[in-house]
Amino acid sequence: MIRLNQILFEQNDLTEYHIVNIDGCWDNSFDVELENGEQIECDEIANQFDKLFRESGVRIMSNENPYSALIDLSGKLFGGIIVSYELPEDMEEVEFDGGNVTFSIVINQNVRGKKFAEKMIVDLIKNKRRSVIKAQVINPLMEKILIGLGFEKISESGSANGLVYKLLPNHLKHKSI
Repeated sequence: MIRLNQILFEQNDLTEYHIVNIDGCWDNSFDVELENGEQIECDEIANQFDKLFRESGVRIMSNENPYSALIDLSGKLFGGIIVSYELPEDMEEVEFDGGNVTFSIVINQNVRGKKFAEKMIVDLIKNKRRSVIKAQVINPLMEKILIGLGFEKISESGSANGLVYKLLPNHLKHKSI
């Protein structure tokens, strides 16, 4: 069992939202202990990803897995990051601990505009600091957040996966991250 990382606390109509890292839960199921003492299986959180992403028009590919979740104390999912991992072609080119990480993020429209996406991305960057991190962007509003964090656009025209932004290891605009 892992304990809920209380990275984020926000009161909105008496609801608390928390970011919890669930990387690897599909391979090694574990329980997440919520702040109210309740426990929820990581699989239950991960299973909510399909619906959230599908409703947002983002297709989860077979090589992508849930990485972190924005949940309330009942375990209801309000946002999530999915990731895929890829080792670089030239292992000498990139000093890494997780290779290349590509992510997509979806935040439920009811909680948008509260900096949850930025906080979830910062959490990913902190945990994958030495990796090349790429973001697939369908929502153009996400561009501002990514550019503010030091990402650079590497595809000018959209593709089936949207625009792609890249953050090189240790090249953050905000060194406090």
